[in-house]
Amino acid sequence: MSYARKAVYFACAVLLLSAGTAFANEDDDAEHEEYDFYHQVEYKGHDTVDEQHVHFLTYENFTDFVESHNHVMVEFYAPWCHHCKQLKPEYAGAATEIAKGYGHEYDIEFAKVDIDAEHTLASKYQIEGVPTILFFSDKGKKRLEYSSEHSIESMVSWVKRRTGPAATVVKNQTDFETFLDSDDSVVFAYVETFDKYDWSAYQNLAQHDESHTFGVTDNAELAAHLGITTSPGLIIFKKFDDGNIVFDGEWDEPNLADFVELESMRTVTPFSSDREAKTPEGKAFMKAKQSSMPWHVLMFGDRRSVHHTSPAAKTLHTAASEYRGKVVFFTVDTDDQGAGMTMDYFGVKASKKPRIFMLNKLTGHKYELEGKMTSDAIKSFVEENLAGKGVPYKKSEPLPEEATDADVSVVVGKNFDDVVMDHTSDVLLEVYAHWCGFCQKFAPTYSKLGKRFKKVSSVTVAKMDGSLNEVEGLKIQNFPTLLLYKANDKGKPLQYEGEKDVKSLTQWMMEHSSIPFAMKKRASPAADEL
Repeated sequence: MSYARKAVYFACAVLLLSAGTAFANEDDDAEHEEYDFYHQVEYKGHDTVDEQHVHFLTYENFTDFVESHNHVMVEFYAPWCHHCKQLKPEYAGAATEIAKGYGHEYDIEFAKVDIDAEHTLASKYQIEGVPTILFFSDKGKKRLEYSSEHSIESMVSWVKRRTGPAATVVKNQTDFETFLDSDDSVVFAYVETFDKYDWSAYQNLAQHDESHTFGVTDNAELAAHLGITTSPGLIIFKKFDDGNIVFDGEWDEPNLADFVELESMRTVTPFSSDREAKTPEGKAFMKAKQSSMPWHVLMFGDRRSVHHTSPAAKTLHTAASEYRGKVVFFTVDTDDQGAGMTMDYFGVKASKKPRIFMLNKLTGHKYELEGKMTSDAIKSFVEENLAGKGVPYKKSEPLPEEATDADVSVVVGKNFDDVVMDHTSDVLLEVYAHWCGFCQKFAPTYSKLGKRFKKVSSVTVAKMDGSLNEVEGLKIQNFPTLLLYKANDKGKPLQYEGEKDVKSLTQWMMEHSSIPFAMKKRASPAADEL
């Protein structure tokens, strides 16, 4: 097994997964899909990509190359890595965009390292998963890992923030009007001179906060006209809620960061499927999504019921206004096809009647508001959960009309204990997702396995859609995941990590099942293979 294949694979940026434990197949990352519950990613193949602005480095030339440029973005990848293949056109596109002029001005280069061929470099820079992107600056003296969105726009924006001015320098009223139109909320500062600490604190914030748009001026007349009367001073201009607000706290980076996060966010933010934040709606959603606040409240409903003018949305807004800085509030339009993953996560179907949930993204616990949807009811619901007194909600599909689907038993949240925790049977459970392409490819093989074990009374072959059903203590990030619940040890399921063919699975079951069984020899073993 190569160095890279022993690595922990790069996971998609996930807002809600901090409570889960990943089950990763370390031998083949292409056999699992990982997901962000707020965004469903469409995977596409990329055979031909123009990488003329990407340099391929080896151990022999790496140090010289990095030390000869002010800034170098380096992707550590492996040719077999699925996520690396998805990143390839975006990374090349970012390199091309930077090379158009900006890269020459600030001496920025993009490069790649194949860790299968360059084990020494991978070890030197402690590469534990692929793809990993490192940004070297100051002729290689400084190093920072890139962990934002894998898109051309995000990478270009990130690089520009860390090489040129992180905040747009505004010289006059005309510049300001252009800057003001760049986002639905902008952060604007006045400093008497750019040479003082005042400017450094603000610049550091702008460099590291990728969710907001920052501007700055040293024009005292312009600042006074805009309502900033002290230096340093800061104001947030908003096209929503209560409009503009002036910062009046102690001027240091932590206080500035807290103020910007709180005041540039909408009281209630509509869900957006614009994962690249190219639209004002997408930018607003990303600001709220990336908030450090762990509690989220989401109201689901059709387009009319969650529109900001609807009675339900107004009721939510009234309650939300009392929890600014504590809880992030969202509305989710169930008619939006891009909301499918989020709806699956909460077990919500399209409906005209709104439903409200609360989520703790640190624990993964979800709670549903029962009863009438009044402002007081929402506030009581929020207070109960903040106090740790709420009862977590577990989603489940309806019980299947038939106990089995062909040769495989169907498990949902409501019958998990009856089927999987049956102490008279060894149960092999596939946890899959209906949208997972790898699961769909594996389905015929798993059905063959179920048919093969149909006459083995001590073994149950079962499956559960992990995106639509939840079970206490079962945390799944990767699909499909195969778990063996032994008859004599239901509390510690054994994960299967071998080849996904009938022969290998059968052999594994014979070796690990707690109740011995014998299999009749097949007339044509080859029929079991994929």
